[in-house]
Amino acid sequence: MNNLISYDIFRWANYVEEEHVNEKEKEDEDDKANEDRKVNYEKVVVTEVTSDCKFYAQHVDEGPKLEQLMKEIRNEFQSNPPLSGAYQPKRGNYGF
Repeated sequence: MNNLISYDIFRWANYVEEEHVNEKEKEDEDDKANEDRKVNYEKVVVTEVTSDCKFYAQHVDEGPKLEQLMKEIRNEFQSNPPLSGAYQPKRGNYGF
């Protein structure tokens, strides 16, 4: 019993009480941290939503670029259609 009393005395020997932070100061610190995080809204079109709640989107600003690229690819395939059998994949290669 005597050991327990002396242990309790030494347990609190190095205790330092925490400083109380004013609520207003705490809010000011939070505001400073949030200043770095600015919202940057961009116009997008959602192209796919998966069953596990993931979604894929495309920037609306890039839409005309994609349309132009697709038009160029269609024109290239119409003017120079791929020859059947021109590509012969070797063993271990994928023919994508």
